[in-house]
Amino acid sequence: MPTLIAKGLGADSETLDGLVAYLRAMSFGITGAMLASQLSVFLQLEQQEKRTYIGIAVMAVLNVSLNILFVKVLDMGMFGLGLSTSISSWVFCIIQATYYFTDKAAIRFCVRSIDFSYLKEMLRIGIPGAVV
Repeated sequence: MPTLIAKGLGADSETLDGLVAYLRAMSFGITGAMLASQLSVFLQLEQQEKRTYIGIAVMAVLNVSLNILFVKVLDMGMFGLGLSTSISSWVFCIIQATYYFTDKAAIRFCVRSIDFSYLKEMLRIGIPGAVV
């Protein structure tokens, strides 16, 4: 579907291949970006805004560094640009999520506590509804 989206965004024959490659690489980071945005809200409730700010700073520096690596050094072009953003989004998400594996968090994530009986309902209402 990236070709259809690229054409919808106005790509012409000259820019289509680059935009399609970029969109494909960006798709790897969509889930990380969505989770990170949700975690930012919960970290505010936990009075852990600093963790979000640190994550944003790391994400920005990592994104620029990976852009240079993927585009200039490894010559990955537009795919490299999208991939660096995707990786940076996941790192931002991980930086925030690590708080919820500590004993300090009021809301904790524990793999052993997962109740898979809710899985069908969570898939039906989607990630944002399931997080709430």
